[in-house]
Amino acid sequence: MEQIKNIDIGKMRLHPEFIKFICEIIENQVPKKSKVKNVDNMDKMQLFIEVYKEIHSNEEQINEAKSTVEFLLGNDMIKKTPYGAIVWYCIKKNFLRLVSLN
Repeated sequence: MEQIKNIDIGKMRLHPEFIKFICEIIENQVPKKSKVKNVDNMDKMQLFIEVYKEIHSNEEQINEAKSTVEFLLGNDMIKKTPYGAIVWYCIKKNFLRLVSLN
């Protein structure tokens, strides 16, 4: 919710790019399998539905968004960000911050 708080959700709620954005956040932040025994793995679709309920979507909008998610998943359009890309982003961000301080 923190990452989408500055977006005009009313207009973007059913836009495929917005749905993909939320799915990629979930994909990157929720581990596939828990490494701890006896801990339930979080259902990513259920988490997606909870996010949509949090942004005040009705049942029809949630069902339409779920259909879009299923299409995106079926066509391998939701990808986890590679670890190297995350590291490179952090290095670049910190380097630019240091350069701007000088």
